[in-house]
Amino acid sequence: MKFIWMLILMFILWSSMQQEMLASTDDEKSVAYLIDINGDIHLIRKEKKEKISSSCFQLINMDVLQLGKNSSAKIVYPEQIFKISGPGKFNINKPKVNIVKADSRVENIKPVLSSRGSGSFGIDDVLFTPPANIMKLVIASTNRTVDNMLIYSPKGKMFTLTPAIIIGGKKNSKYLVSILPLSEDDKYSSITMTGFKLLWKKAKWENLKNDAVYRIEIKKEGKILTDPEQVFFTLTNKEKNIIQRQIDIVEKLFDNRQSKIFAQANILYQNECYAEARILFQKLSILEPKNITYLKFIEHCYKKMGITVK
Repeated sequence: MKFIWMLILMFILWSSMQQEMLASTDDEKSVAYLIDINGDIHLIRKEKKEKISSSCFQLINMDVLQLGKNSSAKIVYPEQIFKISGPGKFNINKPKVNIVKADSRVENIKPVLSSRGSGSFGIDDVLFTPPANIMKLVIASTNRTVDNMLIYSPKGKMFTLTPAIIIGGKKNSKYLVSILPLSEDDKYSSITMTGFKLLWKKAKWENLKNDAVYRIEIKKEGKILTDPEQVFFTLTNKEKNIIQRQIDIVEKLFDNRQSKIFAQANILYQNECYAEARILFQKLSILEPKNITYLKFIEHCYKKMGITVK
């Protein structure tokens, strides 16, 4: 009988632990980004307090932010942006942000930008990728062109009409690069590049056209290294105007350059311009190599581009 009771007790303890683990998993899903960070800001999470020194930090529900005097930051949900400033305490309560008053009263603060409901600025799309989605495990793509030269840019949808040519080349090797329109209206001369990157202005090509399909071809010593189906697409003028408007509106809300780049990269990512988003996230990663948010975004860009990075 004693043995049976021990089994029952163990089962109860195990069930309790499972529930706590599930609850913890639910609580610790990222719901927002903290960016545009200035001054002295501390995070209080599960009774533990730490100073935030990252340029981009992920927040979970029930987090508390304590801001010192003259400190400020932006809390970014996928569809809303809140501005907070110190001194003061702020609660993360998705989809809201609460300020804790001196008398312990809690009040909601209004977003400085929202893409839905009251205060909408006319854009219905999600502007920032939900952070919980970015933190998901990235499963490596199967790249069917593994024997060919990898093209990192231009690839897929392209916002710019003057993309940098970024390839999986070798530093001192020379390659003949050609941009081949699928229509016969445009002609671009071939140019020799060394290494893995060529700026469009250095090639002295004319700008690409909107709403067009192109193929990039790379040769080395006469041998074609690229997949014949390696095509990319430029956006329509309407699509470009919508994206540019999103970028212009959101960028104005941020003070520091890193936050502006993060906003622009997010909008490009949300609009499936993964090659250009990757370039911007890599710029941020160079400035802050251990920032997990930037690294995860880069992984997801590679996934979306169908590129496996070892």
